[in-house]
Amino acid sequence: MYKKVLVATDLLDACDAPVVTAVKLAEQNNAKLLILHALESPYSGIYRQFVKHFKTGEEIVSSTEYVGAVREEFTRACGEALRAYGNYEVKVTPGMPWEQILKWARSEKADLVVLGPHTQRAEEQGVARGRGVFGSTAEAVIMRENYPVMIVNRLVPEDKLKFRKVMVCIAFSKACEAALQFAVLTAKKHGSKLIV
Repeated sequence: MYKKVLVATDLLDACDAPVVTAVKLAEQNNAKLLILHALESPYSGIYRQFVKHFKTGEEIVSSTEYVGAVREEFTRACGEALRAYGNYEVKVTPGMPWEQILKWARSEKADLVVLGPHTQRAEEQGVARGRGVFGSTAEAVIMRENYPVMIVNRLVPEDKLKFRKVMVCIAFSKACEAALQFAVLTAKKHGSKLIV
């Protein structure tokens, strides 16, 4: 069902629920896993190259060396899960997370994007982010693209990823029509009960 699964994470010190879930989904579908970490900044526009160092908190200009250090730190934190699967690519880039997610998902023709909900850590990280319960990154991705987006708020047990029951809510909009089509495809693939 999926050939490419893209997951975005803002954590470097741990393998978060969206990444673990995306690894399992990619493995289930024999898909390539694309992992994105956007280097967030307290600034906007051309000044987004200024980021806070993930260890020291010191403001620095993002460089090739720093991007490499961030990629290495992430790969260390998620190494066990990633090595077990093997078919993945990690990308670290400065910029607004939602813009970078959309840009990479489009260029790679991702079939599914996996995201976490809004984190409460934005203020302590000193990054520019809109306020909201759902999360400005997830909302921006959902509002601007047509591929499926899965929001994962905690670790998903392996048996839940077999999708035995698929529920879709209908409000008779174009978005709901697309959701229904996706739900039908998912239910067919997994032999699931479809609840509308």
